[in-house]
Amino acid sequence: MAAPRRIVTAASIITSPILFVIALVVVVLSVRTLILFAANADVFDLAASIEKIEQEALPETDYLARFVASKGLDRASSDCGDSFTRASLTVNLAALDAATKTIDMPLADAAQANVIRAAEHRLECNPLDGNAWLQYAMVEARGKGPVASVVDALRVSYWTAPSEGWIIEPRLTFATNLTLAGVTGFEMEYLDDLRRFASFESTSRVAAAFVAVASKLRAQMRPLIDAQPQARKKAIVAEIDRLGVDYTRQETQ
Repeated sequence: MAAPRRIVTAASIITSPILFVIALVVVVLSVRTLILFAANADVFDLAASIEKIEQEALPETDYLARFVASKGLDRASSDCGDSFTRASLTVNLAALDAATKTIDMPLADAAQANVIRAAEHRLECNPLDGNAWLQYAMVEARGKGPVASVVDALRVSYWTAPSEGWIIEPRLTFATNLTLAGVTGFEMEYLDDLRRFASFESTSRVAAAFVAVASKLRAQMRPLIDAQPQARKKAIVAEIDRLGVDYTRQETQ
């Protein structure tokens, strides 16, 4: 009986330090997470409020620029936490939107550079964020035009976020503008987004989109609307007619 007891004792001596180290690492990481969260509480709060309010109600341009600088959101960060990288991108996007409404080009250029940096950091930490890929594509296009990297980022957005309605709608607007400008390379993905939009978005939004787009895109949307269940199709067509457009008219390209 003595031998088994010695074996158990030896095993305890070996495993105890290992368990202690594991526990110490967990404690250290937890404390670091709490410290980072407390240090960035203002960033999280502002980002949360930005995501909830209307575009017209965003904080003033000067306030956002000062906030970005004071919180270090205009510099590279080693914090790869999901909450921080998302909040940083959200705040920087709001600062860019506000800056572009001014005539201060240096401010707008700096805000754009900050968004690119925040988006790249977000994607390094969370490469499956389809919204971040979309935002990166949109800001890149704003600065460089429809270059290959813009189309590549847009296509990754399709792959990583194929069905999220809150991403599909702005992505459709952006992709539609690229399509009308003659940019190619994402035709199948774009059609899939249109199909999801026609199938799951509210009938009023589908009708409004049909009315708003050019004839080239109406020709793409019409068969998708025709493929809807009869009651849904009827509601969409009725709303289109109410908006002053004849759904049955085949526009010349």
